[in-house]
Amino acid sequence: MKPIKTIIFLCIISLLFGCGTTQEKKQDNATSGEVRIAVDESYKSIIEAELTVFHALYTRAHITPIYTNERNAIQLMLQDSVSLAIVSRTLDSTEHKYLAKKTRKGRITNFASDAVAFVVAKSNKDSIYTTSTLIDLFTNQQGNALDAIVFDNNNSGNLMFLKQKLGIDKFPKNTFAQNSTQEVIEYIKTHKNALGIIGAGWISDWDDPEVRKTLGQVALVGFKDSLGISYPFQEDLANGRYPFRRDIFMITSETYLGLGTGFSAFAAGDKGQRIVLKSGLLPYRLPGREIKIKTMPGL
Repeated sequence: MKPIKTIIFLCIISLLFGCGTTQEKKQDNATSGEVRIAVDESYKSIIEAELTVFHALYTRAHITPIYTNERNAIQLMLQDSVSLAIVSRTLDSTEHKYLAKKTRKGRITNFASDAVAFVVAKSNKDSIYTTSTLIDLFTNQQGNALDAIVFDNNNSGNLMFLKQKLGIDKFPKNTFAQNSTQEVIEYIKTHKNALGIIGAGWISDWDDPEVRKTLGQVALVGFKDSLGISYPFQEDLANGRYPFRRDIFMITSETYLGLGTGFSAFAAGDKGQRIVLKSGLLPYRLPGREIKIKTMPGL
Protein backbone atom coordinates (compact mmCIF):
# COMPACT_ATOMS: atom_id res chain seq x y z
CA MET A 1 0.00 0.00 0.00
CA LYS A 2 2.88 2.37 0.70
CA PRO A 3 3.98 2.53 -2.94
CA ILE A 4 0.42 3.37 -3.97
CA LYS A 5 0.24 6.18 -1.39
CA THR A 6 3.59 7.48 -2.60
CA ILE A 7 2.40 7.53 -6.21
CA ILE A 8 -0.80 9.39 -5.21
CA PHE A 9 1.25 11.90 -3.23
CA LEU A 10 3.57 12.51 -6.18
CA CYS A 11 0.61 12.97 -8.52
CA ILE A 12 -0.91 15.58 -6.21
CA ILE A 13 2.43 17.46 -6.05
CA SER A 14 2.72 17.33 -9.84
CA LEU A 15 -0.77 18.74 -10.24
CA LEU A 16 -0.03 21.56 -7.82
CA PHE A 17 3.16 22.49 -9.61
CA GLY A 18 1.38 22.14 -12.93
CA CYS A 19 -1.28 24.62 -11.84
CA GLY A 20 1.40 27.04 -10.76
CA THR A 21 3.08 26.76 -14.13
CA THR A 22 -0.23 27.41 -15.90
CA GLN A 23 -0.80 30.56 -13.83
CA GLU A 24 2.67 31.83 -14.66
CA LYS A 25 2.07 31.32 -18.35
CA LYS A 26 -1.08 33.42 -18.11
CA GLN A 27 0.89 36.44 -16.92
CA ASP A 28 1.52 38.85 -19.77
CA ASN A 29 4.94 40.01 -20.88
CA ALA A 30 6.11 42.77 -23.22
CA THR A 31 4.89 41.07 -26.41
CA SER A 32 2.27 38.50 -25.40
CA GLY A 33 -0.71 37.98 -23.14
CA GLU A 34 -4.02 39.76 -22.62
CA VAL A 35 -4.50 43.21 -21.05
CA ARG A 36 -6.86 46.13 -21.17
CA ILE A 37 -5.79 49.75 -21.59
CA ALA A 38 -7.74 52.99 -21.02
CA VAL A 39 -7.51 55.72 -23.64
CA ASP A 40 -8.78 59.28 -23.72
CA GLU A 41 -11.38 59.16 -26.48
CA SER A 42 -9.62 62.05 -28.26
CA TYR A 43 -6.81 59.64 -29.18
CA LYS A 44 -8.92 56.81 -30.54
CA SER A 45 -7.77 57.19 -34.15
CA ILE A 46 -4.00 57.14 -33.47
CA ILE A 47 -4.20 54.36 -30.86
CA GLU A 48 -6.26 52.18 -33.22
CA ALA A 49 -3.52 52.63 -35.83
CA GLU A 50 -0.80 51.74 -33.31
CA LEU A 51 -2.68 48.66 -32.08
CA THR A 52 -3.28 47.38 -35.61
CA VAL A 53 0.46 47.28 -36.34
CA PHE A 54 1.41 46.03 -32.86
CA HIS A 55 -1.03 43.12 -33.07
CA ALA A 56 0.19 42.27 -36.57
CA LEU A 57 3.79 42.10 -35.34
CA TYR A 58 3.07 40.31 -32.05
CA THR A 59 0.33 37.80 -32.75
CA ARG A 60 0.29 36.47 -29.18
CA ALA A 61 -0.56 39.91 -27.79
CA HIS A 62 -4.19 40.86 -27.20
CA ILE A 63 -4.75 44.44 -26.05
CA THR A 64 -8.33 45.62 -25.53
CA PRO A 65 -8.73 49.41 -25.48
CA ILE A 66 -11.37 51.16 -23.38
CA TYR A 67 -12.12 54.59 -24.88
CA THR A 68 -13.31 56.92 -22.17
CA ASN A 69 -12.69 60.36 -20.68
CA GLU A 70 -9.35 61.42 -19.20
CA ARG A 71 -10.36 61.28 -15.55
CA ASN A 72 -11.83 57.80 -15.84
CA ALA A 73 -8.82 56.52 -17.79
CA ILE A 74 -6.46 57.52 -14.97
CA GLN A 75 -8.77 56.12 -12.30
CA LEU A 76 -8.92 52.76 -14.06
CA MET A 77 -5.12 52.66 -14.14
CA LEU A 78 -4.80 53.62 -10.46
CA GLN A 79 -7.28 50.87 -9.51
CA ASP A 80 -5.37 48.26 -11.57
CA SER A 81 -8.40 47.74 -13.81
CA VAL A 82 -6.18 48.48 -16.80
CA SER A 83 -2.43 48.22 -17.25
CA LEU A 84 -2.01 51.50 -19.14
CA ALA A 85 -3.67 54.92 -19.38
CA ILE A 86 -3.16 57.19 -22.40
CA VAL A 87 -4.00 60.80 -21.55
CA SER A 88 -2.89 64.42 -22.04
CA ARG A 89 -1.39 64.98 -18.58
CA THR A 90 0.92 63.39 -16.04
CA LEU A 91 -0.14 62.28 -12.57
CA ASP A 92 -0.75 64.88 -9.87
CA SER A 93 0.68 64.68 -6.35
CA THR A 94 -2.42 62.95 -4.93
CA GLU A 95 -2.28 60.26 -7.61
CA HIS A 96 1.45 59.74 -7.05
CA LYS A 97 0.82 59.31 -3.30
CA TYR A 98 -1.94 56.80 -4.00
CA LEU A 99 0.44 54.67 -6.06
CA ALA A 100 3.18 55.04 -3.45
CA LYS A 101 0.87 53.53 -0.82
CA LYS A 102 0.53 50.51 -3.09
CA THR A 103 4.34 50.43 -3.43
CA ARG A 104 4.02 51.34 -7.08
CA LYS A 105 5.32 54.17 -9.21
CA GLY A 106 3.67 55.51 -12.34
CA ARG A 107 5.96 54.97 -15.32
CA ILE A 108 5.39 57.79 -17.82
CA THR A 109 6.29 57.58 -21.51
CA ASN A 110 6.15 60.62 -23.78
CA PHE A 111 4.37 59.49 -26.91
CA ALA A 112 3.38 62.39 -29.17
CA SER A 113 1.88 65.87 -29.34
CA ASP A 114 -1.56 66.80 -30.57
CA ALA A 115 -3.72 69.83 -29.85
CA VAL A 116 -7.14 71.01 -28.82
CA ALA A 117 -9.05 71.89 -31.98
CA PHE A 118 -12.08 74.16 -32.40
CA VAL A 119 -14.82 73.67 -34.99
CA VAL A 120 -17.78 75.74 -36.14
CA ALA A 121 -20.56 75.17 -38.67
CA LYS A 122 -19.74 75.62 -42.34
CA SER A 123 -22.33 78.41 -42.44
CA ASN A 124 -20.49 80.34 -39.70
CA LYS A 125 -18.41 83.06 -41.38
CA ASP A 126 -16.25 83.66 -38.31
CA SER A 127 -13.68 80.85 -38.24
CA ILE A 128 -10.56 82.95 -37.52
CA TYR A 129 -9.88 83.73 -33.85
CA THR A 130 -7.13 85.16 -31.69
CA THR A 131 -6.30 83.71 -28.28
CA SER A 132 -7.67 86.84 -26.61
CA THR A 133 -10.93 86.48 -28.57
CA LEU A 134 -11.27 82.94 -27.26
CA ILE A 135 -10.68 84.06 -23.68
CA ASP A 136 -13.34 86.76 -24.09
CA LEU A 137 -15.81 84.17 -25.37
CA PHE A 138 -15.05 81.77 -22.54
CA THR A 139 -15.28 84.45 -19.85
CA ASN A 140 -18.46 85.88 -21.36
CA GLN A 141 -16.82 89.24 -22.11
CA GLN A 142 -18.63 89.28 -25.47
CA GLY A 143 -22.06 88.71 -23.99
CA ASN A 144 -24.03 86.10 -25.93
CA ALA A 145 -21.75 86.03 -28.99
CA LEU A 146 -22.13 82.23 -29.00
CA ASP A 147 -25.29 80.22 -28.45
CA ALA A 148 -23.29 77.25 -27.15
CA ILE A 149 -19.79 76.01 -26.34
CA VAL A 150 -19.75 72.23 -26.69
CA PHE A 151 -17.22 69.77 -25.24
CA ASP A 152 -16.95 66.04 -25.84
CA ASN A 153 -17.43 64.96 -22.20
CA ASN A 154 -17.97 66.37 -18.71
CA ASN A 155 -14.61 64.93 -17.61
CA SER A 156 -12.91 65.80 -20.88
CA GLY A 157 -9.15 66.27 -21.03
CA ASN A 158 -9.86 69.06 -23.55
CA LEU A 159 -11.88 70.92 -20.93
CA MET A 160 -9.22 70.55 -18.22
CA PHE A 161 -6.42 71.55 -20.61
CA LEU A 162 -8.16 74.78 -21.64
CA LYS A 163 -8.95 75.72 -18.05
CA GLN A 164 -5.27 75.43 -17.16
CA LYS A 165 -3.97 76.96 -20.40
CA LEU A 166 -6.24 80.00 -20.29
CA GLY A 167 -6.44 80.38 -16.52
CA ILE A 168 -10.21 79.97 -16.47
CA ASP A 169 -12.04 78.64 -13.40
CA LYS A 170 -15.37 78.08 -15.09
CA PHE A 171 -16.98 78.47 -18.46
CA PRO A 172 -20.18 80.39 -19.35
CA LYS A 173 -23.61 78.96 -18.65
CA ASN A 174 -24.06 78.14 -22.32
CA THR A 175 -21.27 75.55 -22.07
CA PHE A 176 -22.28 71.88 -22.03
CA ALA A 177 -20.93 68.44 -22.90
CA GLN A 178 -22.01 65.73 -25.29
CA ASN A 179 -21.11 62.05 -24.84
CA SER A 180 -18.45 61.79 -27.53
CA THR A 181 -16.46 63.69 -30.14
CA GLN A 182 -18.75 62.45 -32.89
CA GLU A 183 -21.75 63.92 -31.07
CA VAL A 184 -19.96 67.28 -30.85
CA ILE A 185 -19.39 67.26 -34.60
CA GLU A 186 -23.03 66.30 -35.28
CA TYR A 187 -24.22 69.16 -33.06
CA ILE A 188 -21.94 71.75 -34.67
CA LYS A 189 -23.04 70.75 -38.18
CA THR A 190 -26.59 71.94 -37.48
CA HIS A 191 -25.97 74.87 -35.10
CA LYS A 192 -24.55 77.93 -36.82
CA ASN A 193 -23.67 79.90 -33.71
CA ALA A 194 -21.96 77.19 -31.63
CA LEU A 195 -18.30 76.36 -30.98
CA GLY A 196 -17.16 72.75 -30.65
CA ILE A 197 -13.99 71.63 -28.84
CA ILE A 198 -12.39 68.32 -29.88
CA GLY A 199 -9.01 66.60 -29.98
CA ALA A 200 -6.92 67.34 -33.09
CA GLY A 201 -6.39 63.61 -33.65
CA TRP A 202 -9.92 63.44 -35.06
CA ILE A 203 -9.05 65.72 -37.98
CA SER A 204 -5.29 65.28 -38.45
CA ASP A 205 -5.01 62.40 -40.93
CA TRP A 206 -5.98 63.73 -44.36
CA ASP A 207 -5.58 60.26 -45.86
CA ASP A 208 -8.50 59.03 -43.75
CA PRO A 209 -11.85 59.24 -45.61
CA GLU A 210 -13.66 59.90 -42.31
CA VAL A 211 -11.43 62.90 -41.63
CA ARG A 212 -12.09 64.33 -45.09
CA LYS A 213 -15.80 63.76 -44.52
CA THR A 214 -15.69 65.57 -41.15
CA LEU A 215 -13.77 68.55 -42.54
CA GLY A 216 -16.33 68.72 -45.32
CA GLN A 217 -19.10 69.11 -42.76
CA VAL A 218 -17.60 71.58 -40.27
CA ALA A 219 -15.09 74.44 -40.46
CA LEU A 220 -11.84 74.31 -38.51
CA VAL A 221 -11.00 77.44 -36.50
CA GLY A 222 -7.61 79.02 -37.23
CA PHE A 223 -5.72 81.30 -34.84
CA LYS A 224 -4.26 84.58 -36.05
CA ASP A 225 -1.02 86.10 -34.78
CA SER A 226 1.62 88.50 -36.15
CA LEU A 227 2.92 85.81 -38.51
CA GLY A 228 -0.40 84.78 -39.99
CA ILE A 229 -2.93 82.03 -39.25
CA SER A 230 -2.12 78.65 -37.68
CA TYR A 231 -4.12 75.42 -37.50
CA PRO A 232 -3.79 72.25 -35.37
CA PHE A 233 -1.83 70.42 -38.05
CA GLN A 234 1.64 68.90 -38.01
CA GLU A 235 3.60 71.86 -39.38
CA ASP A 236 2.14 74.40 -36.96
CA LEU A 237 2.51 71.97 -34.05
CA ALA A 238 6.18 71.47 -34.93
CA ASN A 239 7.01 75.15 -35.31
CA GLY A 240 5.12 76.12 -32.15
CA ARG A 241 2.72 78.47 -33.96
CA TYR A 242 -0.54 76.82 -32.94
CA PRO A 243 -1.29 78.02 -29.37
CA PHE A 244 -3.09 74.92 -28.05
CA ARG A 245 -0.58 72.15 -28.61
CA ARG A 246 -0.29 69.56 -25.83
CA ASP A 247 1.60 66.36 -25.13
CA ILE A 248 0.21 62.82 -25.01
CA PHE A 249 1.46 60.52 -22.23
CA MET A 250 1.32 56.77 -21.67
CA ILE A 251 1.18 55.93 -17.95
CA THR A 252 1.48 52.46 -16.46
CA SER A 253 1.79 51.24 -12.88
CA GLU A 254 3.01 47.74 -13.84
CA THR A 255 5.60 46.31 -11.45
CA TYR A 256 6.98 44.01 -14.12
CA LEU A 257 7.76 44.19 -17.84
CA GLY A 258 4.19 43.60 -18.95
CA LEU A 259 2.20 44.10 -22.12
CA GLY A 260 1.21 47.65 -21.22
CA THR A 261 4.87 48.58 -20.87
CA GLY A 262 5.68 46.71 -24.07
CA PHE A 263 3.05 48.60 -26.03
CA SER A 264 4.30 51.91 -24.61
CA ALA A 265 7.83 51.08 -25.71
CA PHE A 266 6.60 50.15 -29.19
CA ALA A 267 4.56 53.35 -29.58
CA ALA A 268 7.52 55.49 -28.47
CA GLY A 269 9.96 53.53 -30.67
CA ASP A 270 10.81 53.98 -34.33
CA LYS A 271 7.84 52.06 -35.80
CA GLY A 272 5.35 53.64 -33.43
CA GLN A 273 6.66 57.15 -34.09
CA ARG A 274 6.40 56.62 -37.86
CA ILE A 275 2.71 55.80 -37.33
CA VAL A 276 2.30 59.07 -35.40
CA LEU A 277 4.03 60.98 -38.20
CA LYS A 278 1.76 59.45 -40.85
CA SER A 279 -1.34 60.23 -38.77
CA GLY A 280 -0.67 63.97 -38.97
CA LEU A 281 0.20 64.37 -35.28
CA LEU A 282 3.67 65.28 -34.01
CA PRO A 283 5.93 62.41 -32.90
CA TYR A 284 7.81 62.83 -29.63
CA ARG A 285 10.93 61.68 -31.47
CA LEU A 286 11.20 62.22 -35.19
CA PRO A 287 11.97 58.80 -36.71
CA GLY A 288 15.29 58.41 -38.50
CA ARG A 289 15.52 58.37 -42.27
CA GLU A 290 17.90 56.10 -44.11
CA ILE A 291 19.21 57.20 -47.50
CA LYS A 292 20.97 54.65 -49.69
CA ILE A 293 23.33 56.05 -52.29
CA LYS A 294 24.17 53.81 -55.21
CA THR A 295 27.56 54.43 -56.77
CA MET A 296 27.46 54.78 -60.55
CA PRO A 297 30.03 52.79 -62.55
CA GLY A 298 33.05 54.87 -63.43
CA LEU A 299 32.49 57.44 -60.62
